[in-house]
Amino acid sequence: MLIGFFLVPPALKSRATPPSAAEQALRGIETEIAGLEQLNDSTFAKFFAKDWICLGPSRVLSNGEFVENVRLNFITHERGVNPCRIEKKNMQAHVFGDAAVVTYVKEYRQTRDTTKFFNEGDTDVFTREAGAWRLRFTKVVPVPTQAAAN
Repeated sequence: MLIGFFLVPPALKSRATPPSAAEQALRGIETEIAGLEQLNDSTFAKFFAKDWICLGPSRVLSNGEFVENVRLNFITHERGVNPCRIEKKNMQAHVFGDAAVVTYVKEYRQTRDTTKFFNEGDTDVFTREAGAWRLRFTKVVPVPTQAAAN
């Protein structure tokens, strides 16, 4: 019986390991950020480091610029709620001591016509300061939509 245990590839063994407390905390932060972003509530910036930046496909946003964009979205959308449902899919968290990388696909799906949506691939880099995770850097890339299989 012991021989079979050693024949299991290491990649399969690691998948059976439950997520660490740090990975769970990072997933919780990402989920909370998505919920607040859905409401155009800029309080999610509490997770950002002061020097956080977002590298997008066409521009770079500072912490202040990003918060201002969210504030303007709140003003321009009825009751502040985003006209798209925001969902983070395929999330993976990788912790390296006091640094971590979280990757996911963020789906924006219109609430009025759910057949209309777009996805972006996001990579978030966190560092742990005084026991709390702070988002330092976000990179956003477009993800091409795939045709539905018939």
